[in-house]
Amino acid sequence: MGNSLKIQDYEKLVPDAFHGTSYEQANKIAAEQKFELSRGDNYYLGDGVYFFENSKLSARNWAVNIKKYNRYGILKATIKLGKCLDLNNEEHTRHLRTVEENLRKRNLEGITDGYLINVTAKILGADTVRGTFIKENAGKLFQKSRLYNKSQLVICVRNVDNILTIYLVKGAY
Repeated sequence: MGNSLKIQDYEKLVPDAFHGTSYEQANKIAAEQKFELSRGDNYYLGDGVYFFENSKLSARNWAVNIKKYNRYGILKATIKLGKCLDLNNEEHTRHLRTVEENLRKRNLEGITDGYLINVTAKILGADTVRGTFIKENAGKLFQKSRLYNKSQLVICVRNVDNILTIYLVKGAY
């Protein structure tokens, strides 16, 4: 599959990354100061811990509207991007397309985004994956806008050592 892409090791810190989960799980994570990775090829950005950059509201909406938790908690973390597969970088997305084409040539069917990212991130040794998620039927901000109503910057942390701080957000339940 060729490893033609070298991803940079970023020192950049993301100080405002939010994670929504159940109230019980949020308290456990805050007390233990550790996350467990979600694993599976159907996760949007592959295996990891998911955060919304700079959006406590998106973390709340995830916990309430998607996961349907009656009681939810929101955690705020500081993340070091480290070796980041950045899907807002055209060179990185081109590399993903190349990996996908090579997988298809091997007659692999049903390749999901998560599977493709897991394969690619493993090859590249990525600590994090960063991408913009635009909700289905988001619609444009206004008629002639190039911006969308519901886009979110998502960070998937594959290496939990890159989660530097974890705080329970007060009053978010």
